[in-house]
Amino acid sequence: MNSQFLRLLAGCFVLTLFAGCQPSAPSPSPPLENISPEERQAIDLAQEFLAKQEVKLNWGKPGKVQQAKVESIPGMKGKDIFVVTYPTPPDEVKVVGGRAIVVDIKTGRVAFLPRD
Repeated sequence: MNSQFLRLLAGCFVLTLFAGCQPSAPSPSPPLENISPEERQAIDLAQEFLAKQEVKLNWGKPGKVQQAKVESIPGMKGKDIFVVTYPTPPDEVKVVGGRAIVVDIKTGRVAFLPRD
């Protein structure tokens, strides 16, 4: 075999190896439209919460915001509780579940939605 082919083959191998090792990024979310002032407040509180974390979490923009249907966090229930969901890479979903934050817009309490 000629050396040029071997170099090309080695380069393809290295690229394939490193491509498999890179963490997959979540798909960007389309902009949320027609959201209520309460939903906007929940998103703003969730974004502030992420920005204040000791380890910076760049989750991007939320993909969905909705009133919580169940009490995911003890003591956080009622009409003022919202769940802000973020795009999550498929490999992360398989291991720990989706990225989401629970927000009480009345008290300002914010917490990560428990993950597996």
